[in-house]
Order: sequence, then C-alpha cells, then structure tokens
Amino acid sequence: MTSVVIVQIWEWTPFLALVHAASAPPIPKDIDEAVMLETERWWPRFKSVILPYMWPGTTVALVFQTAFTVKAFGTTYSIEQGDQGPPHAGPCFTSSASGFTASMLA
Repeated sequence: MTSVVIVQIWEWTPFLALVHAASAPPIPKDIDEAVMLETERWWPRFKSVILPYMWPGTTVALVFQTAFTVKAFGTTYSIEQGDQGPPHAGPCFTSSASGFTASMLA
C-alpha cells in the first residue's frame, strides 16, 4: 500500500500545485497588514487569512484527486499484484491477454 501512496503523490503533486497556484486570489493588502500588526507568526496568519482564500482551489483539487484516484484503480491493482498478469500490467491487459491466448488454443 505504501507504493500506491508514493505513486499517487509522485504523479499528482505538480498538478495539485498548479491548481492551487492558479486558484489563489491575491489577499487584500489591508487584511494582510491587520494580521501582521496582530501577530508576526506565520501559523495564525496562514490559518486565519490565507487558508480561507485557498478553500475554493483546495475543493477543486480534492474533487479532481478523488476522480483521478478512482480512475487509477488499474495501476493500483497491478502495483499490489492483485491480478494474474505481470506486475506492470493492469486488469484490462490481463483479461485481453488471457482472452487472446484462449482464442489461439481453440
């Protein structure tokens, strides 16, 4: 299961970074200055100001990531060697290969 997580992170991190960068609106200067007067630490500023502005992009990224993860079931299935084919083959390849072999024997 660790290998599946590593593959998902490796494959989709650039896309999610692009979605976040494209959807991040500029923070109004007066709000940013008010937070900087209240505290100079980064965590309260991030939690109170930046994160609420990022929620729309985060929601879109989560929807896409969920759809892509469901779509990648074949990769996950083959990495975990749940099918009878070679480790790099997905279920579609395995079923077509076994069908081809069966038709060749007939």
